[in-house]
Amino acid sequence: MSSRRRRILGVALGAAVLLLGFLLYRDGRHGRRVSAHRMTNHDVDFDFGAPPCSPAPRPGNELRVAYLGVGGLLVEWRGSVLVAAPYFTRQGLIETIFGALRVDSEAIARGLAPLDAARWDVVLSGHSHYDHLADLPEVMTRHAPAARLWTNASGARMLAPFPALTSRIHAVEPSLGSWVRPLRDGVPLPFRFMPLPSDHAPHLYGLRYAHGTVEESWDTWDGKTVRSMLDGLTVNFLIDLLDGEEIAFRMFYQGSASPSGVGHPPTDEIERRGVDLAILCAPPYWQVEDYPEGVLAATRAGYVLAIHYEDFLQPADRPLRFVRSLTDTRVDRLLERIEGAIPERGAVVPATPVCGPSAERWSMPLPGEWLGFDLPNDAVLTSSTP
Repeated sequence: MSSRRRRILGVALGAAVLLLGFLLYRDGRHGRRVSAHRMTNHDVDFDFGAPPCSPAPRPGNELRVAYLGVGGLLVEWRGSVLVAAPYFTRQGLIETIFGALRVDSEAIARGLAPLDAARWDVVLSGHSHYDHLADLPEVMTRHAPAARLWTNASGARMLAPFPALTSRIHAVEPSLGSWVRPLRDGVPLPFRFMPLPSDHAPHLYGLRYAHGTVEESWDTWDGKTVRSMLDGLTVNFLIDLLDGEEIAFRMFYQGSASPSGVGHPPTDEIERRGVDLAILCAPPYWQVEDYPEGVLAATRAGYVLAIHYEDFLQPADRPLRFVRSLTDTRVDRLLERIEGAIPERGAVVPATPVCGPSAERWSMPLPGEWLGFDLPNDAVLTSSTP
């Protein structure tokens, strides 16, 4: 090799090393703070790794919402319980990329202890990645024996090795864009939901982890890897809490950020009534076009819960930090964009104190934190539920 070629190769390798170092520095960091100037409930920066208060307990309001951590949400309304994507197991980064699928029974039991899972009616899973589906066999067989699950076809095929769940699993694909009114003992529950076909955001540099569809039903989970749990169809949910046949409160839930125009509710539904509470994923909004502005405009949301922000690739007993690449600056920018996308304070805000960072248009509740809501004065509209 000539000396000129060696110099060119050396320069190219040096540039590659510098670029790799920059990318690792930029996207390998974790944030953990929200700036005081963004909040109305704290006067100093909020450090998720050492919060100044405990997660707010279950309130006495008629409508109660709990953030379970990761993508998990629980809604209590009129004696019924709807849950989305409960996940309590924690697998490390190397284990997630290369290791076997694992379920932590003790962590699940601890996470469910204050939640009375025996009362759960419906579980929703917006896609079938491990952090949205892997804990559900344990949750639904040991703790929530009456709950029914709506997930995508990939998720249903992965859950085939659990025959006790077969009659309780519903694939969402036949109901896309239509209202589902679940029953308990033949009696309609006081809510309905509409699955909305969406798309999963990239994880890093436009790349997606475990992306694809599970085409064949599994016969066992033994030997499966984390990356074998493919996401399948990603689905958002429009959720109406009902007072008889009337809409008392409207929610929008997503388990992954989605680009503008994808996964949004039908325009005619939103023209009839906008969303009172939107539950949106914080990361990786910087890799998604027109997010969160697009979804907030499409839903006319009045208030936002920002979720799925914490690093679930570390043990739950370590100080909380944001997921990798979600820096303090990126969180501040997200909250600024939410505030800009909701021009006026909505009719609905949490009616109970929130420990996690909170303001007039958004909250970032701590894992395990409850929020109580009062209904807006003009909230009730006649629904079209059959």
